[in-house]
Amino acid sequence: MVMLLMAIDFGRLFFGWVATQNMARIAANYAANDPAGPWGLGSTYQAQINHDAVSINCIPPASWPAPTFIDGGTNIGQRVQVNLSCGFRVLTPIISIVVGSTVTVGASAVFPVKAGIIGGVSVGTAVPSLAPTPTPSPSTSPSPTSTPGNCTVPAFIGMRVNQASTAWANAGFVPSNLTASLGNGNYSINTETPPSSDGHAEPCASFVITVGP
Repeated sequence: MVMLLMAIDFGRLFFGWVATQNMARIAANYAANDPAGPWGLGSTYQAQINHDAVSINCIPPASWPAPTFIDGGTNIGQRVQVNLSCGFRVLTPIISIVVGSTVTVGASAVFPVKAGIIGGVSVGTAVPSLAPTPTPSPSTSPSPTSTPGNCTVPAFIGMRVNQASTAWANAGFVPSNLTASLGNGNYSINTETPPSSDGHAEPCASFVITVGP
């Protein structure tokens, strides 16, 4: 019976280690897709890890550690790392005497940031590794000036990602207020936040939008 319990315990710990590795990968991928956070108690990040931990009978800490941006920034391509640890209760009395009533296993995962700004590169600039066959940007028409201080949002949907920055600046908006999620510069833009903003008049200096493939 003791041998059977020991085998079950080792199997449970191995499964817990594998599941904790998967938790770390999911958390790192979440941080890579939304590097701005938040990461504290009550955040979606904490809730997602807690949900996964409960499903594997992990004893969670009071708060899961926040991601670490190991390259010092949150620009596209920079790395984010998540380190997690879980405690698992031991069933076999003999093992619990040696290692204690719980055994802690750890896991770590690293993902590249996938959304935000390309460090040192304008979104509209052709980068050989991202846009091997850059094409000329479409001609743009002058923004209407019927309302002082307002500009017309370009029609981003269907536009290539590497043309978004040029169209945004030509429309009269502040360049840094455009964020583009960039997998490949030639990808077509299919999403924008806030949605359905194309053609609307918005404040030139303060309107912010995020687009992606």
